[in-house]
Amino acid sequence: MKKIIISTVVVLSIAVAGYFIVDSQVVTESEKVEAAQKRKERTIKSRKHVLELHKSGLSKYKSQYEEDPSNMNALTLVTEKYWLIAETYKDLDKRLGRQPSTELIENNMQKSLQYLEEFDSKMSAGWNDPEFRNKNQYLTINLISFYHHIDKNIPRAVYWYKKYLNYLVTKWNGGQKDRETACWVSHIYARLATITRGANPTEGQHYQEAFNNWADSVMKDFPPKDGHVKQCNLPYY
Repeated sequence: MKKIIISTVVVLSIAVAGYFIVDSQVVTESEKVEAAQKRKERTIKSRKHVLELHKSGLSKYKSQYEEDPSNMNALTLVTEKYWLIAETYKDLDKRLGRQPSTELIENNMQKSLQYLEEFDSKMSAGWNDPEFRNKNQYLTINLISFYHHIDKNIPRAVYWYKKYLNYLVTKWNGGQKDRETACWVSHIYARLATITRGANPTEGQHYQEAFNNWADSVMKDFPPKDGHVKQCNLPYY
């Protein structure tokens, strides 16, 4: 009888313990779901805030550009903000599980492309003016980036990479043999080698060899400095 009673007690104990373990697991899973929902809500709130910041920035830079059409920095930022607004709408649609904000996305993308065309036109028109070119040279990288991400126009990105490369090599050959110029030339050779080899393997190989030669003949004179691992710490990129 004692054995039976003891066995019964043990079984009941195990059953009760099992209940609490299961119940604990249920609570834990519930807490996980609740935590995930809260993270989602915080992310959505954050993305909505980012959208408002982009809209505010667009209003600011558009006013600056309208007041001074020669302000290339403002033109760059207007182009970028329209694109970022469209991308943020896409992200919010996905996170909220709602129907795509097609009209808002398309309108902002079209505006971005419109200003990108204007950006390219003004850069092309001013490029032969040394004062304009020296002042706005770094914006070339923004222009190239836009052709990668907004317009998906790789040939136009290659065009501007080559244009900027010629400018930098001319500066180098003219005596401006500093680390920044050397790094930009190296970087653009590498980028051209990467993005041209698919459509034109011969051209890609040409830029790869140019990159290798530049590394052997120039970059060896610019070892990493001030404890940095990298040779180059390029601004505006």
